[in-house]
Amino acid sequence: MIVRPIHTGTVAGQPVRFFAPSEPDGKGEFPWVSFFDLLVACSMPVNVREAYFDAVWNVPSGEVRRVATPTGPVVAVSHFVAQGVLGAAAHAGHCGALVEREYVEEAGAALGVLMAGAPVERILAFLGEAARRGGA
Repeated sequence: MIVRPIHTGTVAGQPVRFFAPSEPDGKGEFPWVSFFDLLVACSMPVNVREAYFDAVWNVPSGEVRRVATPTGPVVAVSHFVAQGVLGAAAHAGHCGALVEREYVEEAGAALGVLMAGAPVERILAFLGEAARRGGA
């Protein structure tokens, strides 16, 4: 099945695509993001980008998936994986801290697309469940 992004934002001047959760249950799963798009936004050398990609792809977490898009396959990761990788990359000097802040802003915009028109009660329930899923 071909999946279209729900939002394409800009992070560090690069387009970053966001996708609806694979099984949008309304129970706190944030939009997923193109992992490659994020790594490009970090301006990493290709060999470093490949190392991050291999590390994430080979972890059987259920937080990484392949998505068929109109422009070809994309590897998408959950919001929590994206934040973890961006934090680790910033700590290692592979990505500027501004990238993570811009990512979070765009992830919020993607969440706004998912929650558009939802009543306040549903949004609050969603955010509570998201906090529990994220270990908050």
